[in-house]
This record gives sequence, structure tokens and C-alpha cells, in this order.
Amino acid sequence: MTILCKLLYGKIRLRVYDWEQGEELEEERKAIGQIRKARLVADEILSDSREEDLHSVKMVWPDKGNVHSLDALEDSAIIDILAPPYDPPLRSCHYYKEEGKLEGEGGVGSVVLLKEIDCPSF
Repeated sequence: MTILCKLLYGKIRLRVYDWEQGEELEEERKAIGQIRKARLVADEILSDSREEDLHSVKMVWPDKGNVHSLDALEDSAIIDILAPPYDPPLRSCHYYKEEGKLEGEGGVGSVVLLKEIDCPSF
């Protein structure tokens, strides 16, 4: 799945992960609670006070950076375009929680543990 993400207003933190080698999602590993290793490949603050953030579109690819998180740091709005759209069970949405760090200081390049969780209630 390819995702295009556009900040409309506000301030968000975008974190993007790649699965570590051998951690790709396999059918038998889709259980809630499964812990997998991922490398943080981007950690950015996007803000409507920065002109370049208002004019840029962030992209997430099926094979690179497909695990991502968006955290609103203030009232914010984004547009996410998903292509192709979610279509369970073929293309379902998974939720993860960072459980700890294995390598690095927590910045880009760090290896973290991601635990699959149930869909959070927003």
C-alpha cells in the first residue's frame, strides 16, 4: 500500500519505520501481541508555521517505511490517501506500540521493538 500524507494545518510528529531483515509480516505471525524489530528511518516534526511543510507531501511505500505513526502536537488536520485502500483480510490495518529500544539512542537509525495491539479507541 502506498500512502500520501499532507498536513493541512497544525503541528504533527511523523515517525517512519522499516522492518528489520526477517521481520516481514508472515501469515502465521499476525497474532495480536506479536513483538517485532523495526528500524526508525524518519522522525520529523511537520508544522503549518513552516512554508515547506505546507507545500510538501510525505509518502510511505509498500516496501519502505510502511510502518508509521502520526502524533498531533496541537490541533491538526491531515489528508491521507491510501492506494489501494484497506481491504481486509488482504490489506488490513495493523496497530503497534513501541515496547523498547534495542540499538541506538532513540533517534533515526535506532532499532526498536514494536508490539502489535488491538485497534486503539480514539
